Amino acid sequence: IYLMNEELLDPLIRSAVRHPELQVECYVRTTRDYALPSNLTLHGLEGARFQERMKVCGAVVCSGGFATSSEAIQQGKPLLMVPSPNHFEQYANCHDAQVHGLAAWSHEIDLALLPVSQRGNDPWFSRYRDVLDRVFGFAASHDVTAVPRAAAEGPVQQG
Repeated sequence: IYLMNEELLDPLIRSAVRHPELQVECYVRTTRDYALPSNLTLHGLEGARFQERMKVCGAVVCSGGFATSSEAIQQGKPLLMVPSPNHFEQYANCHDAQVHGLAAWSHEIDLALLPVSQRGNDPWFSRYRDVLDRVFGFAASHDVTAVPRAAAEGPVQQG
């Protein structure tokens, strides 16, 4: 779980208590101490470490922003998105991801809502994943300032 908003930590703690069978790692910047259940571990906002852990995790919980949710989708991870209040674009991202079977979303973190999988056979998802593979693959092997040019090429044509 990657949280930019510490206010979402209390609902996460309550949900982790209700689901002791789940081992939860949360990356968040905290301003106070929290009483945590034994199945919840907090880490600071360490992007590189989170990226490594995402590769081996069973599911991802994040905001409705584009970066983390796109990476989770690209990796085929079950995804629960929680849009930040007053960010219309995040609500739109959450809605689109749910409509296409890529994620579930909620106004607060509820681990009971974690989907068990993505609908990986959806044609839209395949096209979207091809674009992400091209953009992220291009970024990994080139100067990242060139990423907007790769993204501007548009979706991969299905032949």
